Amino acid sequence: MTSKITEVQELTEVARRGSDSITLRAHIDSTFTIGPKVHGGSLQMVVAKAARTALTALTAPEDKHAEAAAAMIPVAISSDYLTSPDAADIDLEITVRKRGRTVTVLSVDAVQLGRTVVASSVTMARPDSGTPHHSGPTVLDGVPVEPPATGIPLDGSPIAEVNHLGAAIDLVLDSETFPIARGETGEPLVRGWIRPKGVEPDEYFSVLVCDISTTGGDEPRSVRVGPDSPIDHLRPSPPGARLVAVRGDQLGGRPRHVRGGPPRGGLDRNSCRTVPAAGSDPFRKVDIS
Repeated sequence: MTSKITEVQELTEVARRGSDSITLRAHIDSTFTIGPKVHGGSLQMVVAKAARTALTALTAPEDKHAEAAAAMIPVAISSDYLTSPDAADIDLEITVRKRGRTVTVLSVDAVQLGRTVVASSVTMARPDSGTPHHSGPTVLDGVPVEPPATGIPLDGSPIAEVNHLGAAIDLVLDSETFPIARGETGEPLVRGWIRPKGVEPDEYFSVLVCDISTTGGDEPRSVRVGPDSPIDHLRPSPPGARLVAVRGDQLGGRPRHVRGGPPRGGLDRNSCRTVPAAGSDPFRKVDIS
């Protein structure tokens, strides 16, 4: 069985400039769109994979940081969305900004038709391991590993008319934290269960997860389509499906268009938390704000 998640991460080298710069090409099909434009989290997943691929390609075996670089994964991504990408070929122009034994930083510009559409900075480091020294309470504490019968699946729902990722992921939203489905208002918090179809989730899929859901606004038909400010991601990489919670820490007051409702709000700030939904495995929790 082929996986859309795997296919979208396939990269081809198209150019190399010196020892620290490379251009890779990806193809993003219409599966990874919200409405007519590319889903931001899907593109960030591709950016993360491109950063890892570039670091491998640009690190010589004799480099003093080669051993450390081989163990690194993307642990933080900050992206500025300059314009909305289209579902098509996209070039990823990657430059190593800093090499280190502990941390390496790369810039990744996503380019279409000669124009930078998304500019990202990717921090690479060795993944965390062992038992955390401290882990505080979260909004996912007590959430069951499997979604209940009352969950709202993406497949076959009205959400799928806008969110086209159903061919790539299984997503079920927690009905208790998605009151707009009942025509009601509620706290700007959405929880859910998500996993890729046809493949096990990895650290790259985890990047997509925290941009998969909207946060509810203060009107029954108001749905925030995502923060307007740069999105910062920090991800764990355990096996198994993911539980995800997206909270609107700030819903701004400047008038702007909100899909499905009147102009409301301005600069939003969301936080995201993911944990593996893996039976008895200990949850590794990460807070993003």
